[in-house]
Amino acid sequence: MKTIVISGAKRGVGKSTLAEKISVVIGDSEIVKIGHHESKPDKTVRLFPMGSRYQTVCNSVGDTPYLIIESNSILEEITPECVIYIAADNSKPSAKIAIAKADIISGSIIDKEKIECLAGRLSLTEATVIQIVTLAGAFTENNNYE
Repeated sequence: MKTIVISGAKRGVGKSTLAEKISVVIGDSEIVKIGHHESKPDKTVRLFPMGSRYQTVCNSVGDTPYLIIESNSILEEITPECVIYIAADNSKPSAKIAIAKADIISGSIIDKEKIECLAGRLSLTEATVIQIVTLAGAFTENNNYE
């Protein structure tokens, strides 16, 4: 199972929206959120309480090729195949580890080598990784690597 963690500076920066968009792009995936909020019946996102362990989440989702986790705190336990950080002013303390582990940071430029590396780690095409970079609000060096 390949894991993508979507982290952010604070609440309300668009982690859930980004997770849903990435899920559409890569296809067969499960989205989970680790946090303090209650599950909403209209959402397909599974909610886990703060402090949930990675293995607990994996056991719950079963055999899915891609796991998308919305969380900063899970990064204290794992280093996933890809970490996306959504930047904003006045970041919460848990953002520090997310920034340190981030592969993609909104507003930043992602170079060709990083695109190739992420494509390999995630078993995705470079074109798909470029889509993810764009959805995350980051940029490619030339906006096109073809």
